[in-house]
Amino acid sequence: MTARFAAGWPNLLKAFDAGYFLVDARGAVFHLRRVAGQPVVVRTPISPALQTWHIAVMESAQREYLGLLLGRRENGAATLHVLREDYGLIELPVPGYDPEGMEFKLVLDPLHATAIYSDETTIHGVAMDREFRVLRRYSHVMSRAKAGAAQRLGEVLFPVRLEWRVNPAPHVALRLGSVWSWIVVLAGVALLVRRYARGQ
Repeated sequence: MTARFAAGWPNLLKAFDAGYFLVDARGAVFHLRRVAGQPVVVRTPISPALQTWHIAVMESAQREYLGLLLGRRENGAATLHVLREDYGLIELPVPGYDPEGMEFKLVLDPLHATAIYSDETTIHGVAMDREFRVLRRYSHVMSRAKAGAAQRLGEVLFPVRLEWRVNPAPHVALRLGSVWSWIVVLAGVALLVRRYARGQ
């Protein structure tokens, strides 16, 4: 077996050692752990069709869950699942979650589970019961995402920008300012041309 990737939590300060998860080239998920001092490998029932591409192992004292599993649908959309101790999966209701451009946090308490995920502009919260059924959703546009006076002035002074981006792959992107910034720029150019023509 050739492992495509291995996932574990190499930390001594944890409640127990859940071992490592290995995903082979075909997408099968294996669980490697130590039992009575001997290594044991179990092929989990997790379907290769899930296209597992990351597992975040979390080893809490409750041992109810082993971590979070990131999969991918046929259309390329990401799916996020809670991985139970029996290798069962519970898909989290987090529409729009993009693992390549968003941060994610799952908070568990005795009564509720809360998923929080955000990008550079918006933070989303999903309150759930302990069966991961949605109780309430919330989204908030962060203040830094709202254009201030300095940003608007920058768009007027520099209506064309080249930006280096890393998602989905490293590339240079051309960013054009808003329509209003172009109107201001063109009005300024027209005014300078008019003054220049009068000076001649």
